[in-house]
Order: sequence, then structure tokens, then C-alpha cells
Amino acid sequence: MNDHTQKNIEYAEEVANNATIGDIELTKDSSSLITWITALSTGGVALAISQSVKLISNNSCNKVFITISMISLVIAVIVGVLARFQAQKTIENHRVMLFLKLAQKLVFYTNDTNEAPLVFGERYNNCDYLDDSLKSKFLSCKEDNKRWYSEAKLLIVQILLFLLGYIILSILAVL
Repeated sequence: MNDHTQKNIEYAEEVANNATIGDIELTKDSSSLITWITALSTGGVALAISQSVKLISNNSCNKVFITISMISLVIAVIVGVLARFQAQKTIENHRVMLFLKLAQKLVFYTNDTNEAPLVFGERYNNCDYLDDSLKSKFLSCKEDNKRWYSEAKLLIVQILLFLLGYIILSILAVL
């Protein structure tokens, strides 16, 4: 491996490592937030159940609102569990992708490259130097991280359900 190839690999690895580690940290932060909101939603369900007799007070309108609040909070818990699972799947995919990016270095122990650093870095981060089976695994992980039901989207849904449930509980407590 010549010096030019070595410098290109070091640069590409640094970029790949920093980007992947940053993505993993963001996912871990989202996962912590999901856990907290799930716990608070569970507490809201317990609060709604324990205070339901006081909050209803023979008013059929309040019965509907307490039911909506409890359903909203229970769904927030369920969405939180799904989001947490998706966060773990995302972290796993990022780790596999990082491993595959770093595995490309083996190709350059026997081959050198004279590509420009930016072109090399882009091809390296897209795993263009892997054989077809490993590249398809990389692309599969990359596509799996772009699913429509990712932890980020589920977190937004969970927050909205959580807020709806607690706002209704707060209004009922004030009335």
C-alpha cells in the first residue's frame, strides 16, 4: 500500500467513523427520550385510572374525555415500545455498516489507488470497493435505516399522543 492510498484510507475512515458514531449517538439520545416518554405515559395511565372516579363525577362528557386520554396514553406506551425496538435495530445497522466500511481496507493491502481523495472518500463511504455480496448487505442496512416507521418518526407520534393524553387529563383536573 503506497502513501497516497494510506492517506486516502485514513481520511475516509475518519469521516466514516465520525459520521457513524454521530448517528449512533443521536439514536441513543432518541432512545433515551423514548424511554422517558414511555415511562411518563405509563404514569399517566396509572394516574387516569386512580383518579377516574373523581374526574368523571357522573358527567358523560368527562367519561368520553377520560377514555380518550387513557387510550391516547396507552397507545403512546405501545408506540414507545415499537420505537425503542426500531432504535436498537438502527444502532445495529449502523454498526454493521461501519464494519463493512472498515472491511474495505483489506482490498488495498494488495492494490493501490491513485484516485482523488474526495472521489475515493465517496466511493469508500458507499462501499464501492466491497465484493457484491457484502455491498448488497451494506445497501440492505442503509435502506433499512430509511424505513418509514423509523424511531424518529415514531418518537414524534409518541410525543403527540403523550401530549394529547396529558392535556386532556389536565383539563379534566381543572374542571
